[in-house]
Amino acid sequence: MDKGQLKDFVDRQLGRGMSIGDVREHLRGQGWDDATIASVTDGASSAATSEILHAPPGRAARRKGWRKTGLVALFVFVALASIAGFQAWRQYALAKEVREKLRYVGISGSATASLAVLAADGRQQSRETSAFTVLNVKGTVDSSDLERPRADFLVEADPAGDVAAAVQRLTLETDAQALGASLLTLSATGKFVGGVGARLIDNDIYLRFARPPLAAGGQGNLASAFADALIGPNLLSNAWLRVPTGAEVAARGGSGAARENDFFWALMLRPDSRVFGHSEELNFLGKRRGEDIDGVATEIHSYAINGEWMTRELTSLLERNELEKPVALMGIVQEMIAGKSSQDDAPRADAVEISDGEMEVWVGTRDKLPRRVRTAFKIREGSRAPAQLQVGTELDFSYGKPAQIETPSPSMSLEDLERQLGTLKSLTDLF
Repeated sequence: MDKGQLKDFVDRQLGRGMSIGDVREHLRGQGWDDATIASVTDGASSAATSEILHAPPGRAARRKGWRKTGLVALFVFVALASIAGFQAWRQYALAKEVREKLRYVGISGSATASLAVLAADGRQQSRETSAFTVLNVKGTVDSSDLERPRADFLVEADPAGDVAAAVQRLTLETDAQALGASLLTLSATGKFVGGVGARLIDNDIYLRFARPPLAAGGQGNLASAFADALIGPNLLSNAWLRVPTGAEVAARGGSGAARENDFFWALMLRPDSRVFGHSEELNFLGKRRGEDIDGVATEIHSYAINGEWMTRELTSLLERNELEKPVALMGIVQEMIAGKSSQDDAPRADAVEISDGEMEVWVGTRDKLPRRVRTAFKIREGSRAPAQLQVGTELDFSYGKPAQIETPSPSMSLEDLERQLGTLKSLTDLF
C-alpha cells in the first residue's frame, strides 16, 4: 500500500468517527513507522473533523438516535404506568376510606309540617298553621360486622306538643280521616309515651316506649314493681319487645349480610355526578356548590320526587296493613256526629294524594357520601272540605364515629306479650 492509499484509509477511518489517536495506534500495530504515520495523518485531522461535522449521520449516529427515541418511549411508558397506578391506588384508598366511614353511620333529623283546610275547589279556607315538629329521630347504624349489623334509633313523636293544637283545625266538616287519624296518633303517642325506641340486633328488632308509663319516679316505681311481680317484664314498665325477623330473611332467600355488603359496595362505586342515580321516582336536576358541613366541602344535588309514585306507595302501604277499614269507620263515625249520611262522601284510604316533591342532598365532594338530605312535599286528602299537610324533612349524617349497641335487657318475646294479655284478661274477668 503506497502513501496515497494509506492516506485514503486514514480519511475513511476518521470519517467513520475514529479519533486521530486511534488511527495512529492502529497504523503502528500494522508496522508503519512514525514518520510515515505522521505524513499521512498530519493535516488530515482537521479536514476529517470538518467532514464529520457537515456529513450526513452515519450508522453510529443512527444508532444513537434510536437510543434516544427508546429512552423517551420508556420514560413516557413509565410516566403513564405511574399515573395509572396512582389513580388505581387512589380509588382503592378512597374506597377503603369510604368503607371505614360506613362502619358507623350516625343519623339525626326531624320532620316538620303545617296544616291548612281547603275548599272543594282547592282554595284555602283558613290561615295555614305555623310549622310544627311532627317527629324527631336520632340513631346509629353499626355495620362493622356485616354478618351481624346493628342499629339503635329513638323516634320522638310530637316533641313540642304542637300537633294536638294543629289537629283542632280539622273540624267535623273536614273529610280528611287518614290525616286526622295519623296526627291524633302522633299527638297521643307523644303525650303518653314520648315515642318509640328501636334496636336491630342479630336480625331481631327490639321495640320499647321512649317514656314507659310505669317507669316514672315516685308512685310509678311501685306500680312498675307490682306489674313486674304480677306478669313479669312488660312494655309499660321498662322492657323491650323482641320481634324476630331472621326467619323472614331466610324465607326470602339469602342473608341480610349479603344485601348489606351489596349496599355498601354500591355506595363505594356510586356515580359521581348523580349520587342517588336517576329513575322513575327521582329525577336528577343538577348540582351546585354547597357550604362546608363539619369541615367537609360539599356540593348540592337536586332531585324532583315523583308524587304519583309516592301516592301509589302510600296506598299500597294502607292496603297491606289493612288500614282502609279503620279509616272508613272513622269517617262514618265523624259523619254520624255531624248528622250526615250521604254515601257519596264516604271516606276512602286511596283519597290521599301526595304532590310532586323536592329533594336536596349535600354530598361530600371527595367521598361522595350524603351529609344532609332535605325534602319537601304536600299531602292532600278529602273532597268536600279537604285538608292539606305541607311536610318538610331534614336528615343529617355523620360517619366513622364508633358506637356501642348492646342487646336490650330486660326484654320479652311476642309469646310473653300474648301470655301477659291473657293473664290481664283473666284478672279483669274476675271483676
